[in-house]
Amino acid sequence: MLVYVPHGQLIVIEHPSSIDNLNKMESRIIVDTEHFVKEMRKVANHHYKCPYGGNMAFISQIKNGLFIFRFKCTVCIEVIKVTNVDTSNNKLALNQAALMSALATGHTFSLHEEALSILGLRTISTKSWRKEHQKVCEMWEKCLADTFTEAGQEERKLAMDAGDADPDNVPFITVICDGSWAHRSFGHKYTSNSGCAVIIGARTQKILFLGFRSFVLCVLEMI
Repeated sequence: MLVYVPHGQLIVIEHPSSIDNLNKMESRIIVDTEHFVKEMRKVANHHYKCPYGGNMAFISQIKNGLFIFRFKCTVCIEVIKVTNVDTSNNKLALNQAALMSALATGHTFSLHEEALSILGLRTISTKSWRKEHQKVCEMWEKCLADTFTEAGQEERKLAMDAGDADPDNVPFITVICDGSWAHRSFGHKYTSNSGCAVIIGARTQKILFLGFRSFVLCVLEMI
């Protein structure tokens, strides 16, 4: 259909169904409901903002855990990008949240991918998994360090308040140590390749230190 507009312009209007690529859209995705509805309203309201009354049509999507849907106006050619989750306001990214859930339940990439495939959901690539894994580990290490520091300062304050200090006014605290190295002797012998230990403040009952040792890592260091 041809529409004549001022300034001698001739605009060709395409019907949305002629350029929609719905067959390229994933059937199932994870969405932040509130955010996704707000984003789709922008797409729906474009018809009223477009000077030529054009409609938005789906053209493609970028898939990498976080989905980005691209819609293009059939007249003014404006493109609107819609994401399935909100990544602003320091919210946890979907890829990192998925990786954290897998690590928290003891899943590897293969198990995580298999679980999502049953639900018909796409997961991130192995390359992205390793990249996000590095980010999450650094995030957890920083969080642990900050937690240990706060717990240590709290233990120090309580020790000073209780008068537990040497002649140089250096406080001393009572701690509880515990650790584990899994070993099984019934049925068949099994010894875990790694173990961990913690130091807990007696007054606050908070962890002051966490460490682990791995037989595999020790062998690699020797090599």
